[in-house]
Amino acid sequence: MKVLLMSPPFTQLNSPYASLPFLQGSLKANGIDVSCLDLGIRISCRLFSSETPVQVLDFLRGKDDRLAEKVLSGAFLPDGKMLRTALDKNSAKMSDTDYAKYLCSLYLEDIFLDYNKICPDYELSRYGEKIALSLPSFEIIRKKIISGNDLISDMIEEELKSASIESFDIIALTVPFPGTLTGALKAAQFIRNNYPDKTIVLGGGYVNTELRSLTDPGIFDYADFICLDDGEIPMLRICSYAEGKIGHDGLVRTFYREGNKVVYTDNSHLKIGIIRGTPDYSGLEMDKYIPVYESVNPMMRLWSEKDTLKLRLAKGCYWHKCGFCDTSLPYIKDFAQESVDDIIKDITAMTGQTGLTRFHFVDEALPPALVIKLSLELLRRGIRITWWGNIRFDKAFTEDVCRLLKAAGCIAAVGGLESASDRTLKRMNKGVTVAEAVKVMRNFSSAGILVHAYMICGFPGETDRDLIDSAEALRQMFAAGILNSAYWHRFALSVHSPVYAHAEEYGLSVSGRNNPFANNGVAYSDSSGNDPDKFADGLKRSVYNWMLGICLDNDIRTWFGFPVPEPKAGKNFVKNILNSPSPLPGMNKRIVWLGKEIRLKGKITVIKGLNGDTEYELPQKIALWLKELAGKASVKNAEGVVLSDAEKSFPDNSGIKFTHFICNAVWDDLFDAGMLII
Repeated sequence: MKVLLMSPPFTQLNSPYASLPFLQGSLKANGIDVSCLDLGIRISCRLFSSETPVQVLDFLRGKDDRLAEKVLSGAFLPDGKMLRTALDKNSAKMSDTDYAKYLCSLYLEDIFLDYNKICPDYELSRYGEKIALSLPSFEIIRKKIISGNDLISDMIEEELKSASIESFDIIALTVPFPGTLTGALKAAQFIRNNYPDKTIVLGGGYVNTELRSLTDPGIFDYADFICLDDGEIPMLRICSYAEGKIGHDGLVRTFYREGNKVVYTDNSHLKIGIIRGTPDYSGLEMDKYIPVYESVNPMMRLWSEKDTLKLRLAKGCYWHKCGFCDTSLPYIKDFAQESVDDIIKDITAMTGQTGLTRFHFVDEALPPALVIKLSLELLRRGIRITWWGNIRFDKAFTEDVCRLLKAAGCIAAVGGLESASDRTLKRMNKGVTVAEAVKVMRNFSSAGILVHAYMICGFPGETDRDLIDSAEALRQMFAAGILNSAYWHRFALSVHSPVYAHAEEYGLSVSGRNNPFANNGVAYSDSSGNDPDKFADGLKRSVYNWMLGICLDNDIRTWFGFPVPEPKAGKNFVKNILNSPSPLPGMNKRIVWLGKEIRLKGKITVIKGLNGDTEYELPQKIALWLKELAGKASVKNAEGVVLSDAEKSFPDNSGIKFTHFICNAVWDDLFDAGMLII
C-alpha cells in the first residue's frame, strides 16, 4: 500500500506545512510506504522562474549574498506596489544584507499580486479570508472548480502529471486553511479524472473545523474519504480498508458517501494501538523553500525568515476554557503531553535528518512544566537548538523560568493576550489578569526572548472604553520594552466555542446555523449595538508604528478619526505593575545551577559563573556548602535541589542564618552567575 501525502498551494514559503512531516513519520512508523509532495512550493518556484526572480530566490536562500549590493543600488528590482511601501533603510534598522532581503521579499509579493489578478482564488502564504466565512453549500465552490483552469490551476495539473500518481494507491490532501480549498479540489479533480482507480482522502484544519456536520454529498465527487482530527489512525484504517481488511464500519472519524447520502463512522472509542512516529522531512525538497523577510520587525519575521522544523510537545490546550476558542473540538480539549525522552529523540532525529536546528513548537499553548523539563534536559545533554512557540501568559513563567528557557534556546514567545482589559479577559474566561500578563512579558523580555501578543477586537460585550483601555495598555507595554510585536484580530464566532453555545448570555443573535456543507464561522448580531469595526484602521496603524518603535508617546485617542473615550488606565498603568513586588518562590521550588563550578582558593571562594569569575571571602563552612550546592544543583547532574533541602543542609554555627543569607548580596550575585529557582 503506497500513500502520497500532498499539500496544495499555498501555505508557507519557508518550510513545509507541519501536517506533511507529522503524518509521514507516523505512517512510516506503522509500516506504510509513504511519500510527500508540496504543490505549494513547487508552484511557487514556477511562478518565480524568470531570470530576476531566480536570482532573488538564490539570494534569499543564502546562495549568493553578492546580490545585496545590486538590490541596494535601487536599479535592480523593478518598481511595484509592495516595494513602494518599503521603509527606508534607516527606519528599518537592518543590516545591508537583511534590508536587501526585505526588499526582495516585497518584490516577490509584487510578482504574486500580478498573478493574483488572473488567479484570484489563490493567495501567497495567506489564510484565504475571502472564503473564511462558512460556505453553506458545496455548489458554491464546485462552480469554481469546474469553471475552467487559470494559470495556477494549469500548473497544479502539470506538477501532478510528473508526480507518478499511477504508482500510489492513496492520495491524501491536507486542507489547512480556507485559502487552500480551491487548490486541493483542483488537484483532486485532476486525479479523479485521470486516475479514477486512486483513493482520494481530504483532511486538515479546514476540514476539522468546518466540515464536522457535513451532509452535502457533492464534495465526494472529488474525494472518497474525509477524515477528522489527528490523521494517523483514520489514515491507517483507510489503508486497511483499501487492502480489504476492514469494511466501512471499521473506519475511524471518517466521512464517506453511500448512494447520495453522507455517512460518518466515528469509532473514536476504539482503543487502537499505533507506534509513535517522529516527524519525517524526507522527500520534501528542503532546498526549494524560500526564506522571506515579510517585515522589518524581528519578531514578525520569525514566521517566514528561515527554514524551521515543526514539532509538537503536547496535543490540545492545557487551559481549554477560553470563550472564543474551539474548546469542544479534540485539537483543543483533548490535552495530552509527550514524554521528554520522546521529544528529545524527535529533536535529535529531525536535526540529524535535515541539518536544521531551529524549531517552531506548534502547540496550542506550551505547558510550562513540560517546557521546564525539556529545557533542563536539553541543557543536560548539551543539545543546541533554537526554538519558539505559543504560550499563555501564565504566571508559571517566572523570571527564572524564562532565564532557563533562554539558556535552552528559546528565542521567542507568542502569547494570546487577546485583551488588556480585565473586564474583557474575565468575560473571555482567559484565566489571566492584565497584571499577570505584563509581568510574564517582562520575564521573557528581560531574559532576551522576543514577545508577541495576539489581540482580539470586538469580543461580545466589549465596550468602546474596554477597547480603548486595552489599546492604551498595549501602547504602554511597547513603550516599556516588554512587547516586540502584536496583531489585532477581529472576533469571529465559531460554532465550536463556548460563546456560540451560550450566545444569548453574550447578547448575540446567531444566523446561518446548520449548513449542509461548512459550519464554523457564523454571522451574528450583537445586541449591544457596538461597532468595533470602526476601530480597525486605528488599531492597525498604531501597532504598526509601535512595532517600529515610533509614536510610542502619542495619546491613544489620536489614532482614531472620531471621538473615543478617555482611557481609564493611567499613564503609568504598566509601569506601576512592573514596579510592584512579585511573590517570593515557595520552599518547594528547586535550585538549578547553570554556571560552572565553585572553587575554594585558600580563604577565597571563586564562583565561576556564566559571565566570568566572582571572588568572595566567605566563612569556610558556607564556602563548602555553596560548592556542594552548586554541584548537586548543576543542570548537568540532576533536576536541581529543593529549596527547603538547601535550607536544611545550611551549616549551623556559620555566623548567619539561611533566611538572612538568602537576603545577602552574595546570594543575589549567584543569580547573575547562573543560579535559578524554578
